[in-house]
Order: sequence, then structure tokens, then C-alpha cells
Amino acid sequence: MLKYLPWVLLMALSTAIVYAWGLSKKQNQSRDLMAVLYDKCSAKVIKALKKNGPMTKDQIENLLDHTTASLFYSRNKVSVQDPEKFTQTLLQMMEEHHLIKQGTGEQSGKYLLYHTKR
Repeated sequence: MLKYLPWVLLMALSTAIVYAWGLSKKQNQSRDLMAVLYDKCSAKVIKALKKNGPMTKDQIENLLDHTTASLFYSRNKVSVQDPEKFTQTLLQMMEEHHLIKQGTGEQSGKYLLYHTKR
């Protein structure tokens, strides 16, 4: 009987570790979903700016409308419901990270890539 005790304890310990890991993932899921959504939309904006050149905020809002993101280990998804509010936050974040900048002069009111090659 005592020879089975270490195996039972090992199984209980592994079950507790897997349970704690799953609980931690569940608690951080909404934050992780938003991070994935912001990363996905940021990449989408950069790709569009490279392809189309300077874009207005309205054009970017239309680009991001109904964009969805999910985590590979979850069925839950998050999508852009209010593109105006989301775009404003995204553009501020991208400006802070020096990915895009607002145009000046002729391009006033438009956003362009921070390091454009001419």
C-alpha cells in the first residue's frame, strides 16, 4: 500500500498545478484578448499605410471596423464594436510607440508611418 502513496501524491500535485495554471489563464484572458486585438489592428494599420500611403482617421476607422481577435486556447473572441473610440486609443498608442505620426502641412489630418522612405 505504501508503494502507491508517492504516485497518488504526484498525481494530486500535477492536478493542482494544471488547475492553478488554468485558473491563472482564465483570470488574464480579457487582458490577453485586448492585447491581441491591439496588436492585430496595429499591424493592419501599418500594412494599410505602407500600401496606401497617408490615411485619415475615418479611413482607419473603416479599416478596423468589426476586426476580431481570439486566443488559440479559447473559444472567446473580442471584436471592435465602437471603431471611433477604439481607433482613437489605438492611434494614440501607436504614436507613443513611434510607429505612426500625424501629418503636417498638406498632409494635416492624416496619419503616416513614422519612418517613411522617400
